[in-house]
Amino acid sequence: MKVKKAMLLSLRIGLGSAAAIFLADFLHLESAAAAGTITLLTLLTTRVQTIRLIINRFLTFAGTIALCLVILPLWESQLFSFAVLLVFIVAMCELCHVQNTLSVNALIAMHLAITHGFTGPMIVNEFCLLCIGVVIAYIMNMFQDYKGMERDLETKVQQTEEAFTRLLLEVVRYIEEKPENTEIWEEMGRLESDLFDFVNDARHYQENRLHTREGVYVQYFQMREQQLSVVHALHYQLRHIRTMPDQSVIIGEFIRELA
Repeated sequence: MKVKKAMLLSLRIGLGSAAAIFLADFLHLESAAAAGTITLLTLLTTRVQTIRLIINRFLTFAGTIALCLVILPLWESQLFSFAVLLVFIVAMCELCHVQNTLSVNALIAMHLAITHGFTGPMIVNEFCLLCIGVVIAYIMNMFQDYKGMERDLETKVQQTEEAFTRLLLEVVRYIEEKPENTEIWEEMGRLESDLFDFVNDARHYQENRLHTREGVYVQYFQMREQQLSVVHALHYQLRHIRTMPDQSVIIGEFIRELA
């Protein structure tokens, strides 16, 4: 599944960037390649993140243009004026907590700094590049292997179920036999690492589907993370009991039933 995701992302970025450059060149826009770069940078997110990023890109675009109009005319040196401008753009993105828009804003500022073009057509040109880049990125982000991701998550749910069965049965074995050597700690460590990855995969799926009901996978794996903490604490306490009381038989039967 990871290989498939990587291949699909590569395909979306390649086709999307090429389409954006072609469209910008067809419209005879200056720096047409920038549209492809904007598409690339926007496609590295999920659909939910893409929508937020597009909104932030347009908002910070206005701020970048305003800074360019104020700062760039102050110096004739393109290099120095761009350096000063970049300081203010970085500060704007940091203060507004939209650091993921910095690269595109810096790209736009660089175009204006190099050309010192403060005319209406030049600003419209940059705005069109931004529009083409983000629109193509949003369209390309709609092409996802949803069925494949869902099957992958169902497989991971089954793996988690089986892992919990093994863990609970291992706890029962410890209650009944108190073995000196047990692999339960290694098993819990592996499961904890897997659940961390599973939660991220479930979030990725949910944010690409744009449906609240898809959050059931996220909730499931988060629930199992919490339950793993309970099993970990239970086994830790069991290790402090030197001699199991008679009631431990009942507890063992109950935990075996849970398994």
